[in-house]
Amino acid sequence: MAKLEEIKIRGEQDELSKERDQLEKLLGSERRMNTLLKKEILQMPRSMATIAVHHWLSARKRKP
Repeated sequence: MAKLEEIKIRGEQDELSKERDQLEKLLGSERRMNTLLKKEILQMPRSMATIAVHHWLSARKRKP
């Protein structure tokens, strides 16, 4: 039983490690962030997407 728990925990650690690596890549790349935002906006209902795009564009204009 303990061995099964250990296997399960190691699997979860591997998944979390992969997720962390993906997030670090995402946070380190403006291009990846913009691509993700575009994909997420395209999946939103139209009215919500309009607001999100407005905020996104406003934030980009304020960025030095």
